[in-house]
Parts: sequence; C-alpha cells; structure tokens
Amino acid sequence: MPRRFRRDPTAGPHGLFTVSFRGRLLWIPLLAAEAKPRAARKLARQRVVVLLEARHALETAALAAAD
Repeated sequence: MPRRFRRDPTAGPHGLFTVSFRGRLLWIPLLAAEAKPRAARKLARQRVVVLLEARHALETAALAAAD
C-alpha cells in the first residue's frame, strides 16, 4: 500500500511539508485584516485597566477619609 503523504526531507525536524513563498504571501491579507481587531482589543483592555485603577484609587481614598 503506497504512502499518500510523504515527509519532505527539506522541511526540517518537525515540519511535515514546506510552504512556498507564494503560499506565505497569502497570509499577508489575513494578518493585515486581523491587525485592526487586535488593536481594538488591546485598547479596550487598556481602558478597562485604567477604569479599575481609578475605582481602586477612589475606594482607597474613601476608606482613608472614613478613618
């Protein structure tokens, strides 16, 4: 029974196959499209952290004033 998938000897120690340069170029539009949502998520996380820090500072100040 013939093997359908042969390991590419030029693929390195863990690779099963190689990807051509043209095949790698196909990833560029995908990565570019993903950049905007990734930046938006990062900005949203930063906003949440700032809000949490502000709330913590207010609560600490309120507790200090109550004592």
